[in-house]
Amino acid sequence: MLRMPLGFLTLFDRQVRCMIVGHSAATLAMKKMLALAADKEASVLLEGPTGAGKDVAARAVHDLSSRAHGPFVAVNCGALPEHLVVSELFGFEKGAFTGAVVARAGKFEQADGGTIFLDEIGEMPLSAQSTLLRILETREVERIGGRHPIKVNVRLICATNRDLEARVEAGQFRADLFYRINVFPVQVPALNARPDDVKPLIEHFLQRHAMGSPPRFSAQDFELLGRYGWPGNIRELRNLVERACVIYPGEAVDLPTLHPALFRHSPDAVDEVETEVDAVWTAAGCPVIDSAWPAQDNALRPGPRPAPRLASAAGAQAAEWMEPGRLAGTLLTQLEGIDMPVYIKALERALIDRAIDRCNGSVSAAARVLRTNRTTIIAKIKRSA
Repeated sequence: MLRMPLGFLTLFDRQVRCMIVGHSAATLAMKKMLALAADKEASVLLEGPTGAGKDVAARAVHDLSSRAHGPFVAVNCGALPEHLVVSELFGFEKGAFTGAVVARAGKFEQADGGTIFLDEIGEMPLSAQSTLLRILETREVERIGGRHPIKVNVRLICATNRDLEARVEAGQFRADLFYRINVFPVQVPALNARPDDVKPLIEHFLQRHAMGSPPRFSAQDFELLGRYGWPGNIRELRNLVERACVIYPGEAVDLPTLHPALFRHSPDAVDEVETEVDAVWTAAGCPVIDSAWPAQDNALRPGPRPAPRLASAAGAQAAEWMEPGRLAGTLLTQLEGIDMPVYIKALERALIDRAIDRCNGSVSAAARVLRTNRTTIIAKIKRSA
């Protein structure tokens, strides 16, 4: 079990500008490694999937280091066109090429006295890798078209979502550069490796993005979100919370509507809701013998549910009473007349209430069961209230 020094987390979180939220074992291990890296001048390599927060981790190392009062310059190597990488990183002199009307300092010069963060360094072209290696060894940059090297004092932090060793073996990344930047590797865990942090992260993003009354997530919502795989990691979670703040200010969140992909990646949640859907279907007199949805697609589809296949004679007999003519005859015989508008309105509301109840309060799931849309159900509830 990971043991942290008393007061370490409070000190860590107080000193970094971009707070690393969460106290799961994986997050505590990362914070400890980041704090150790900050005390040294060695190059740091942050490894982790896209959206896991490598940029926040890099900023934490800078904020905890002796360079905290110096500049922090971030560069996304994957976003730079290959022909611009060298000029962006190392700068150029006036007249060095067509369009160079004024001299410009590169990112390394801008980071002098502080930290330069090269994100997605695995995407850097080989031509720029050799120049970067020379700068790291000599601590000097030479602008394109320049005549004299310029001394720079920078701390290097790199990040990647790639397996750099595999890229070295494939000849796509220089081995000497890899060993130069891989001095102090730190793993930035994916969100699905730290499920205990999902709830505090949601609460953190609600504080940052809610305008006025924040949306409300239920205990069941938090449980379901904790089991979700989060392929987009923290970035996906942040986007979900921002979307909830826009759609449900001061209201209870309808999770299936807010994030339908949640049900495509959470088999347990899908099975639970599908069971409730089938229960409503059966209660309506259509026993489901065999679902018409493809077995490999366990997502809650936004479209109407196909009619169930009543494969057996028993199934057909069980649903015969739902045939409109037979149902009307039965009602008139047993009740000796009915108030049709009142009865239809009451039946409609009963179907809506039963569907919502069976779908654990989800209006969207109930709408799919009843082959209508969410706004129609809400309007009918308001009219019958």
